[in-house]
Amino acid sequence: MASRGGKRRSRSACRASRRTAPIAVERLEARINLAVTVMPTTGPAPSPADSPVAVSATVTTGLESIAALTTSSAAMVAAFARQHRTWSTSFNVVVPALADQPNLNLRATDGLRYWSGRGAATFKPAAAAARLTLTLGGQQATFSAGQPPAGGGRSVPLAAAATNRVSAVIAVAGKAAGKAPPTGWYAVSTRVETPSRGVSTPLTLVFSVGAVPAGSRPAALRALGNAGPRPAAVTVGVVLRPPAVMSPLPPAPTAVATVTPPVVASVAPVVSVQIVPPPAIVPVAANLYEVRDDITVDTTLRAGNTYVITAEVHVRTGVTLTIEDGVEVRIRNGRHRGMLLTACALIFDPGSSLRAQTVTFWAADETNARATVADNGGIFFLGATRAATKDNVSSWKLRSRTSSFVADSIVTRYLGRTDPVGGDGDGSLRDDIDGVSVIGVVWQEWRVRGVDIEHSGDDGFDLTMASIDMESVRVFNPIEDGLNLTASTLWISRSLLVDMTDSTVGDREIFDFEPDGFPVTLTLEPGTQVDIRGYWDNRPSDRLIDVLSRDMPRPSRRELVWYEYHGLLANGQTDIFSIP
Repeated sequence: MASRGGKRRSRSACRASRRTAPIAVERLEARINLAVTVMPTTGPAPSPADSPVAVSATVTTGLESIAALTTSSAAMVAAFARQHRTWSTSFNVVVPALADQPNLNLRATDGLRYWSGRGAATFKPAAAAARLTLTLGGQQATFSAGQPPAGGGRSVPLAAAATNRVSAVIAVAGKAAGKAPPTGWYAVSTRVETPSRGVSTPLTLVFSVGAVPAGSRPAALRALGNAGPRPAAVTVGVVLRPPAVMSPLPPAPTAVATVTPPVVASVAPVVSVQIVPPPAIVPVAANLYEVRDDITVDTTLRAGNTYVITAEVHVRTGVTLTIEDGVEVRIRNGRHRGMLLTACALIFDPGSSLRAQTVTFWAADETNARATVADNGGIFFLGATRAATKDNVSSWKLRSRTSSFVADSIVTRYLGRTDPVGGDGDGSLRDDIDGVSVIGVVWQEWRVRGVDIEHSGDDGFDLTMASIDMESVRVFNPIEDGLNLTASTLWISRSLLVDMTDSTVGDREIFDFEPDGFPVTLTLEPGTQVDIRGYWDNRPSDRLIDVLSRDMPRPSRRELVWYEYHGLLANGQTDIFSIP
């Protein structure tokens, strides 16, 4: 016990010295910058009235004026989900306005490749029966496995000044038609290009099928090309060629001898044109706002207002969301097709920040009023030091930035959802979603003192590959388990309350620990107030969860039992743990 106490003191000292340095990182922006560069000319500088360069918010360009194309991400990532014997998904390609060029093309440059997600990340030609079909604007492009696609029949058009939603379907042809493709990762190399193919830029499409092995996603991306913070959306950038600039004619010669001044080179400035999207936060009534898109710049939610999340909203990498004390944020119930989920949710991307005191999150109905049913995507906090995935949402490692979540108390009511078809399905279309999910977050990134969670649609408080400490955790009456820890460590210093009520619904316990190859530990420091009641399941079919304590009784090691403990840990530290 003494050694554990010493360990806690070192963590406290470490927490007191935490600092977050503002380091800029590259991220996918929600707006498009078109850079128009004017090359230097010789001769006297022309006056503004004579200047041959004119730039307006409507960009006029043609094939000959495009110097280069870029993409915000080297790879696009999406997960196939099964719907009525069809495995499908979609992704977005955002193209800026090009007045004289109606569209670009997305063209495949090789065949479909496959990696199972196990062992070395080596992509090889997929099975011969595999078929990948992309559809956009009524046009289709189908790719056979391992065969370079031919000509223009393997491309789809990308409309200018639009967000192009490309549908993707993967299937098995031949005798195995109708069967699910093998679980794993699929990839195809493409290029975004002008119709003449004179200018292009590469883009790798990466798809997962089924429950891919944990940790395989970052390995796949390292092998194929890094993806941006919004991996299922790519923004195309356009670099224009410099326009031709004519030097003014020299003055007519005279009979008077003159001294010709030296020729001075003049350089016209670089002009940036921005196409600004609609605002992410829109007023809809007095003191009521809807948050309809990602938060891409530092934003403050003001006290006295209510904000309703009406989409899958991401707080992007490098962005800080500040929520003033007492603000209520609601998350709309119902189905919504987002990049990663099929529900409205608030997702803090790796490298993002939260600053709050006490903030309350509620479910909302279609009128934006409070709802007392949990049918939404909840809240996700993603770290930037560990790669982990849950519910199709992933944390990943950033070299120069960490996440930073700071709050006194996060209060939630009716967040998350049950599995649409019952049970614990995999994939964004079927899976139940927990009220509050913390993925890949470590001590230095998490300074939330307490959570107060009631009526979650699935588990109340879920940690995946996380190591954090808190003062208090309160979970009341979730649909499934109270605390779900997967390969995680949680320290609590003041109070733990988990009340599962008297419900006898199956698969509903106080704790659900999933080691996945790593020990899982819930440590309660001396002096912690503990109030827990519900089922403790140690049947052979479930993972054994044990207790090491001088205060809390040890549960049965082989049975499902009703367990209650109410009291102060007066005799030392308590460890509740599961070992793989």
